[in-house]
Amino acid sequence: MSARAAKLPPGPSGVELVRWFLRARRDPSAAFDELARYGDIVRLHNVLPQSAEPNFFLLRKPEDVKHVLQENHRNYRKSSTYDVVRLVVGDGLLTSEGDHWKRQRRLAQPSFHKERIALFARAMVEEAEAMLARWERAPASGMDIAEEMRRVTLAVVGRTLFSSDVERYADAVSRGLEGALDYVDRRLNSPIQPPMWLRTPRQRRFGRAMAQLDGVAADVIASRRGREHEFEDLLSMLMLAEDEESGGRMSERQVRDEVMTFLLAGHETSANALAWSLYLLATHTLERDRLEREVDEALVGRAPSMDDLPRLPFARMVIEEALRLYPPVWMIERHALAPDVLGGYSIPAGSAVVTSPYVVHRSPTVWDAPLEFRPSRFTPEAVTSRPPFAYFPFGGGPRQCIGNTFALVETQLILTMIVSRFRVDIAPGARPALEPKITLRPGGLRMTVRARDRVTIAAV
Repeated sequence: MSARAAKLPPGPSGVELVRWFLRARRDPSAAFDELARYGDIVRLHNVLPQSAEPNFFLLRKPEDVKHVLQENHRNYRKSSTYDVVRLVVGDGLLTSEGDHWKRQRRLAQPSFHKERIALFARAMVEEAEAMLARWERAPASGMDIAEEMRRVTLAVVGRTLFSSDVERYADAVSRGLEGALDYVDRRLNSPIQPPMWLRTPRQRRFGRAMAQLDGVAADVIASRRGREHEFEDLLSMLMLAEDEESGGRMSERQVRDEVMTFLLAGHETSANALAWSLYLLATHTLERDRLEREVDEALVGRAPSMDDLPRLPFARMVIEEALRLYPPVWMIERHALAPDVLGGYSIPAGSAVVTSPYVVHRSPTVWDAPLEFRPSRFTPEAVTSRPPFAYFPFGGGPRQCIGNTFALVETQLILTMIVSRFRVDIAPGARPALEPKITLRPGGLRMTVRARDRVTIAAV
C-alpha cells in the first residue's frame, strides 16, 4: 500500500487532546494506557507551536518500532525535540546526524569494546566500595538514593572514560544537570517560549546551570591538554583523532560536546536504573531475598569482578526488569524524511514518530501482566521467545546506545555490592514518584540503608 493511499491513524483531538497532554505530564502511565483504545498506532496533533513537526505518531507494536529504528532507519532522523537537547550537550553523539555522527561513533567505539569494559570493571568496584564506606555513617532517617546513585556513576564515568576524578565536581554537576533538565523539560512542554536571547529569569537560571556544567567539561579537557599521549581512554582518543581528509583534529567545541554527552548521559541513565532497581527490590522482598542468596553464594563476602557476572544471573535479570518498567530514556523521537506506511496507516513526510520503550514495555499485548515486577521474564529462554524490539531500553538499530554493555556491567556490579553489604528500604513517609523529563527519574526516593549481617567485602 502506498503512503498516499493509506489513511491516517486515529487519535484524540480538540479539547480531549489538550487534556491528554496535561495528563501525560502528571501520570504518563495512565495517559499512555488511555491511548490504547485508539489502536497500535495513534496520531496526536502537536499542540506545541514551536515544534517543527505538526503531528506525531505513537507506536505500540514491536514490529513498527523495528521498522523505524532498524529496517527503514535511513528515512528517519532525530526529531526537533533534540534541537532543545542540543542546548545542553551540543552536537555530540546523542544529537548529531549524518557523516559527523558516523565519524564520532567510529572514534568512540573502541572505548566500549568488551575488552576495555573488563578493564573498567575494577574502577567500577572501587568507586562502589567508596560509596558503601560512606554508607557506614548514613543517617537513620535515610538518604536520597537517586542522588547517591548519580554520585557513584559520575565517579565511574570520570575514571573510566576520562581518567579523571570528577567526583569532586559532583555537586556542580548535580545542580547544573537539575537546572538544565528542568529548563529543557519546560521548553519542550510549554506552548509559548521566549527567544533564547531574551534574558528572562528562567533563562538566566539556565545560563547559570550551563556555566556550571561547561566549567566541569572545560576543567576535564584542560587537565589533559599536552598529555593526550599518556592515556588510552575515550578523552585522549577524541583529542588525538585526525580527520581522514584534512588531517585536522576536533575543535575545542567538538571535544566539549562529546565530553558533555558522555559525562551527563553516561551517568544519569545508569543512576536511574540503579535507583529504580533498589526501589523495586525494597517493595518486592521475595525477589530481594533471592538476590541476597545469589550474591552470598557467588561471592562469599568478597568484592565481585567481571568474571563473577555469569554467576550472578538474577542480578542481571533484576536490572533488566527495572529497565523494562522504568526505561531511563523513555521516549525516542524520529522525524520522517519521506512518506511511509506503518500498520496500514500513512505517515506523512515531516511527521514525528515516537518509539517509546515505556509504552511498549508496558503493553498488555506484548507482555503478560506488564505492570508486575517479574525478573524471571529475562531468563535466556524467555528472552529468545519474544519478538525483537519488545524490549529496547537502549534504543535499537544503528543508533543503539554505544554504552549499553558498559551500563549493564556497571549496574550489575554496583547493585551486587550494595546487596552484599546493605539492605535498602523506603524511608518512612517517603513518597516515590515518577519524574518524566528527558529521562525517567525517580523523585522523592528517600531510602534507609542497614548493614546486613555479613562478612565485610574483602579489599579490591
